[in-house]
Parts: sequence; structure tokens; C-alpha cells
Amino acid sequence: MILLKAIMVAPVARHLRTALCGLAMAGIFAAPAAQGAILVIENFNDPGAQNFTTVGEGTTGPAPSDAFWDYGADQVTGLTGFEGDDFWGGRDLDATFGSPSGVPRILTTDPVDISLLLSPTLEISLAATEGVWESGDDDFLSIYVFDAATPGDRILLEQFLPDAASSGDLVATINGSQALGSSFATFVFTVPETISNLQIEIEASSTGALENLGIDNIQVEFIPEPQTAALLAAGFGLLLFRRRR
Repeated sequence: MILLKAIMVAPVARHLRTALCGLAMAGIFAAPAAQGAILVIENFNDPGAQNFTTVGEGTTGPAPSDAFWDYGADQVTGLTGFEGDDFWGGRDLDATFGSPSGVPRILTTDPVDISLLLSPTLEISLAATEGVWESGDDDFLSIYVFDAATPGDRILLEQFLPDAASSGDLVATINGSQALGSSFATFVFTVPETISNLQIEIEASSTGALENLGIDNIQVEFIPEPQTAALLAAGFGLLLFRRRR
């Protein structure tokens, strides 16, 4: 700041001062865009501090062949690449298990205020057993978002359905056609601008004991502190205006 003040008051040519201020302002606007920040909503590593609610939660037994909709690292077989100690998993989620209302099972995150975040994107890590999903049954994984103030206005970001070509994979049907694999992969979605108090709702349904799915690392990535950058840029602009006068 002392160096900047000296530059502004020293008998330097006006075009040099203008160039220096222009570079400073450009740096202010460029720096936040190059450095994203992450807001973790749920990583499923601490069952005692979960930030979500579920429909149909529970297990029918410890054996891997049993149906469940719960923390899944110890029960889902064949799913790898998750971070931390655990993830949320599901298997055999038809009407014979869990909620008396039948399918689907639902996981809804707690509200998160994103009204002050710049360019937020939603990231979710997903995995599913390959080659076993049946297109003729009620097998799917759907991801919705909505504002906590208007929960009835859900927006479907992605829906994974069994591959019509009978390969038996769950495949994205809205944003491209990427298939879920047995190793966790991160999917990125644009958060609609109309949402300021974000909630995510994940619906899952499967009809077989071999159909395993996993959810991990629900988080929002954004550009940090946009207000600070704007204020600093405005300050430089004011200094430049005063010096030019």
C-alpha cells in the first residue's frame, strides 16, 4: 500500500500512472477467477454430523447380498475410488425394502446459502456397478436441485438410466451420455441462477441385489470473495479518476 501511494503521488507521467492502475485492476479481477474455493456440503465421512435427511434409510443385515440405503463402504462390493472412510450407498431399493411408499429412495441435503457466491457449480462423485442394470425395471439415479424457499420447484440436473443398448450400465441422459463406472467419478453441474438457498435431492431406485450405487463428496465450487474484488477495483478506479482530474 505504501508503494502504491508513492506511485500515485510521485511526479510520474500520467500515462504511466494510468497503465499501473489498469494493470492493478486487471490483476484484481483475474486473481479470484483463477483460484476456486470449495464449500463441502457432505462427504459422508462422519455419521454423527450428517448434513442430510433420507427416505428409506436402513439395512436389512450385514451381509453384502442384503438390500440397504445407508453408509455403504462396508457393504457395497466392487465400488472403489471414494475419498475418506465411507460414502452413501444403495442396493436392491424396490418396494420390499425401506420406506413403505416403495421406490424411490431419497437423500436431501440441508439448505446451503449460496447467494453471495460467484459462479457456483455443483460437484458430486458417483459410482455404480457395471453391466447389471435392467432397462425394463425401475432402475434409475436422478439429481435435482431447488431453493429451500420453494421446494416444489425442483430442477432435474441429471438422470441416469439403464443403457438402452443392453450393456447394463447406468448412463447420463441429460448432459451427454457418460456411464457410471465402478470407480467413483466426479460430475459437475451448473447451479441455476434462480437458486440462492441450495438444496440437493438425489433419488435412487434399483431392483436387484447386484445393482450397487454410491454417492460421495457433494460440494459447491465457486470464485471466492467477489465483493472484496469489486471494492478494491472501485477504489483503484476512484484514485485514477482523482489523479486524472
